[in-house]
Amino acid sequence: MVSSCRTAPSTVVRTRTAGRTPRAPGLTAGTNEVDIDASGAPGYSAGGAPVVEIDHGGKAGLVFASGSSGSSLAAVAVTNAGSDGVTIRSSEVLLDGNFIGITPGGVPAGNLGDGVELAAGSSKNMIGENAAEVSGATSNVISDNGGSGIRLVGSTNNTIVANRIGTDPTGQTAIPNDRDGITVTNKSVGNTIGGRVFT
Repeated sequence: MVSSCRTAPSTVVRTRTAGRTPRAPGLTAGTNEVDIDASGAPGYSAGGAPVVEIDHGGKAGLVFASGSSGSSLAAVAVTNAGSDGVTIRSSEVLLDGNFIGITPGGVPAGNLGDGVELAAGSSKNMIGENAAEVSGATSNVISDNGGSGIRLVGSTNNTIVANRIGTDPTGQTAIPNDRDGITVTNKSVGNTIGGRVFT
C-alpha cells in the first residue's frame, strides 16, 4: 500500500508495505515538489535492492514536470511503463537507490522508452548519489529499457554517478537497454558523467 500526505506546496509519498503495486493515477506526474520514498518499507536495507515496485502495466511512466524542482525518487523499482520509466522536466531532482526497468528481484521488466529522460530545459539533476565516496557503490540500476538507459535532450549541468546501466544489480550480467547506455543530444552541456574512481 502507498500512503500519501499532501502539504502545500510539496507532496510526500511513502510506503510502509513491501511488494508490487500498480501505478497509482496520482503518480503519473508531479507539478509541485514531490518525494516518493520507499526506503522505510519493511525489509529494505540501505544500498540494497528496492522492496517496492511500481508496475505501470503499459501506462505512462513517472513524470517530474516543470515546477517540481527539488523532488526525489528513492528505493523504488519502476517497471513496464508504456513510455520512459522516469521523465524529468524540472531541476534539482534526485534519483537514488532505484531499479528502473528491472524488478526488485532483478528480473527484466523494461519500460518501453528510455529508462530516464532528462528533457529540454531540465538542469542540475542528480541521477545517482555517492556522498560517502565509497568505491563500487551502486545508486540506481537502469536496464532492459526500450530506448537508452539515460537520455539527455537539451538538459544541462546534471550529475550522473554511481549507476549500473545495462547490467544486473551486481554488474556481472548484461541486461542491455535497446539503445545506448547514455545518450547526450540537443546541446546538453555542462553535465558530469562518472568522475573519480569511487564513482
